Amino acid sequence: MADILIAALIFGAALLLSKFAYTNLADKNATLAKAAKLAIIVVTTVVALQRSNLAPELTELPYTVTIYALGVAGGIGGAIALGFGGRDFVSRWLEKKG
Repeated sequence: MADILIAALIFGAALLLSKFAYTNLADKNATLAKAAKLAIIVVTTVVALQRSNLAPELTELPYTVTIYALGVAGGIGGAIALGFGGRDFVSRWLEKKG
């Protein structure tokens, strides 16, 4: 029973967070705001389902794959960003630090 209550709290927090993200991004880029709202709801729904133990076979593999995909995408994206546009900034930052 406590697991289901915690899952409901996680999902409720996700709805609040997605609304906050949407309202802050909607005036700048409506498509990005919708994508962020949807992504927050989808990821936290999977987290809430996993926490409640209602559908463990549904959430184990996709959740793990999502986490790995985000890690790889962040690593590759960071490397590309540093390679193309951030070299000058990083070199100036390193000169200031060192």
